[in-house]
Amino acid sequence: MLPVGIPVITGAANVPWLRKRGLEAVAPLDRAWIDVGPGSGVRVALCGADHSARPMPHRPNGANGHLVVTPSARIWVAGDTALFDGLSEIPEQAGGPIDLALVPVSGWGPRLSGGHMGPTEAAEACRRVGAARAIPVHWGTLHTPGGRAHPRGWMDRPGPEFATALEAAAPQCVPMILEIGRPTPLEPTTP
Repeated sequence: MLPVGIPVITGAANVPWLRKRGLEAVAPLDRAWIDVGPGSGVRVALCGADHSARPMPHRPNGANGHLVVTPSARIWVAGDTALFDGLSEIPEQAGGPIDLALVPVSGWGPRLSGGHMGPTEAAEACRRVGAARAIPVHWGTLHTPGGRAHPRGWMDRPGPEFATALEAAAPQCVPMILEIGRPTPLEPTTP
C-alpha cells in the first residue's frame, strides 16, 4: 500500500523478500544512519530487537527496531520484540536520551507468545532505555475474527495496564495513551 519509490528501511535479511514484492527496500550497513531528506535534519537507523522466539516460515525473520532522530527529538520505535540485553545501549546509539519510546504492549491473543512484550515488560524496556515519554502500541486496534473465545475486552486492557506498570518501573517516563485517530502534540525534551 506504500506509494512507489518510498524506501523501506529494514534489516539485510528482509531486503530480497521485500523487493520481490515491489518495495524499495534499503538496508543500512552496520546500523548506519540514513538521512530522510536533504536539509530536514531527520535521520533513521536500525537498532536491535529480539523476535526470534516465533520465526515465520513464509518470510525472513530479520527483526529490528528503528531510531528516528530529528532536530528536536530522539524516538525509539521498538518493533516486535521481547526484552533483550542491548536495550540499555539504545540511547548511546541515538546520540543521547530517548525522548519518546513506541513500545508494543500486547500480542495476538490474551496470552503473550515469545518475541513480544506485555505491559510490564514494555515498562521495563522504557526503564532500560531511560525514555522520557512512551506510547504503547500493538493493542486496542485488532479484534480478531473468532475472538469470541477470548475474554471480553482483552485487547483494550494493555494500554492502561502499561501506564500502571510504567508508574512502578519507570516513574520518570510519562505514558501517552493515545486514542485511535487522535493527534497528540509532542513538545520537545531534547535541548
